[in-house]
Amino acid sequence: MTAQSDSLIRFLLPDAGVRGVHVRLQATWQDIQSHGEYPDSATELLGEACVASALFTGHTKVDGRLSIQLRSNTALRTLFAECTAAGTLRGIVQIAEGGDAPRDLTD
Repeated sequence: MTAQSDSLIRFLLPDAGVRGVHVRLQATWQDIQSHGEYPDSATELLGEACVASALFTGHTKVDGRLSIQLRSNTALRTLFAECTAAGTLRGIVQIAEGGDAPRDLTD
């Protein structure tokens, strides 16, 4: 998340006992998408994984990286997203030839 159109904002609502993170990806998400043509369902899952990685990283207090990685023998072979403490975000999805990713991961 290096572009001005991307942001990660932490917030705290102490009276409600709530901590949160607001993530907005625009330029970084466009860059990730530009590396491959994916079916809509795979693009949706990749976007969710990238945002989840950024959200989880926003709550950590370590100078490292957080990765989300799923591997399967189904049509969705690999789903990977990684965000560093510095805000660098990357992600990939691999689909079996002729396959399509599920709309969700409950199956």
